[in-house]
Amino acid sequence: KLGDPVEASALAEVFSSSRNDTIGPLKIGSTKANIAHTQAAAGVAGLIKVALAMQHNMLPQTLHSSRPSPLIDWVGGKLQLSQRPTAWLPRTNSPTTPRRAGVNSFGIAGTNAHAIIEEPPRVHSDSNGDINDDYDDDARSPLPLPFLLSAYTSEALRGRAKKLCNHISSSTAKIKLSDVSYSLATTRTHFPRRIILAAQDKTELLSSLASIIDSGVPATADNSKSARVAML
Repeated sequence: KLGDPVEASALAEVFSSSRNDTIGPLKIGSTKANIAHTQAAAGVAGLIKVALAMQHNMLPQTLHSSRPSPLIDWVGGKLQLSQRPTAWLPRTNSPTTPRRAGVNSFGIAGTNAHAIIEEPPRVHSDSNGDINDDYDDDARSPLPLPFLLSAYTSEALRGRAKKLCNHISSSTAKIKLSDVSYSLATTRTHFPRRIILAAQDKTELLSSLASIIDSGVPATADNSKSARVAML
């Protein structure tokens, strides 16, 4: 009676009052049936599952679940086990409401966590199939974008900031800030001295870069070190 029944009971207690015939029962599933118990990585596996479900607009099937546990009050708790792949699309009566999902991480050792994941703002494709993210030139991103800079020394980090500032401010071509953010995070070597800037448009980014160039790197970024590993 431990484990899943307790977890399902907690979900029902919190969410059942918000379910109705229009919305339907709360659909739940488990990664354990698909990839076995991942121990300390169970929460991360659930997070990845939710992200992929949002990307593909599909709630995945929970394998080996032909007979849902009789220890769970499925009807009274307004819960439904995801036993087959199910389309997960925005509600027809509220298409602008973002989809959300909860990731549970309950463990016998005392872990008790529930993270609510919300999908990012939707992007739209033009007639050619190209994504219009509208992050180029002076357009404003709907959410802050991260810009990662790193170097071996604080002075070198200021130099990197100056180079990026000059590139963005002097470029005659349109620059997509989303591309800059992605490239800095995934196509550059990450050195010990690091700083992350958050900006929604070119003006904000240039202002943050100028602050680093003029005032130096904040101590929090200057003292970044590899954390010690602890075994429990």
